[in-house]
Amino acid sequence: MGSEEPGGRDTRLGYVACVSYPRSGHHVTQRVLAAYFGETFRHCEFYRTSPGECCKSFPCRDPTVTMSKCHDFGLCGLFGRGVRPPCSTRCLVLVRSFLDAAVSEYEMTRRDAPQLPDTAASWKRFAWERTRYYRRFVSKWASGGDGEHRRLIRYEDLTASPSGVLGGLVGWIDPSKPPDGERLGACIEGVSALEVHEGQAVFVAGRGVQSRRDLNRFRWFDPGLFADLEQTLAGVLRGLGYPTRFMGQA
Repeated sequence: MGSEEPGGRDTRLGYVACVSYPRSGHHVTQRVLAAYFGETFRHCEFYRTSPGECCKSFPCRDPTVTMSKCHDFGLCGLFGRGVRPPCSTRCLVLVRSFLDAAVSEYEMTRRDAPQLPDTAASWKRFAWERTRYYRRFVSKWASGGDGEHRRLIRYEDLTASPSGVLGGLVGWIDPSKPPDGERLGACIEGVSALEVHEGQAVFVAGRGVQSRRDLNRFRWFDPGLFADLEQTLAGVLRGLGYPTRFMGQA
């Protein structure tokens, strides 16, 4: 165990500011880390906490918090005037290929607010609006790859090789000793996942870290629209190492 600061934070783990593009694996990452580190890992998601229980700041001002989450929807103001965090703040950035993230976020929005229209037109409008946010988010947070105080994780890498990616993350968060591979593997295998059954979202234990999204089964799947969306973000996607899957098929 590491020592503790007067405010209560475990100095072995320190603090990590997590900036996540929506639907890029923050929650599953957080659940694995919480299972692995136990009570020394304290997470804050200020979107879902009341002001009396949360400082409502990012980076977090609570010295007992290990990791806090932000989507940076406004794309301004975080970490003061700087575009990126000051060098003293470790920042974890999570991203996902645009189409998969947009479809997943659209589905979540309609599930949480069933009164909203669910049509091909509403999906198309949502997707085009999201291209602007995606471009600016990547430019601000994900360009340039990893650095000493910044770690960039793509959702696709996380789900393709959870032990490798999360093992590296565990070692980054706690550099005091090598990650315990057996323990981490058990945490990954036992992690819960959010699934929808008869219109209700429920957490199902033991689903592991994996991707279940199949764009071709999306009810508003339109290869022409998907190609156009990829076209407008082609440079951004290439910069992240993502292929354009539909541009050559439309």
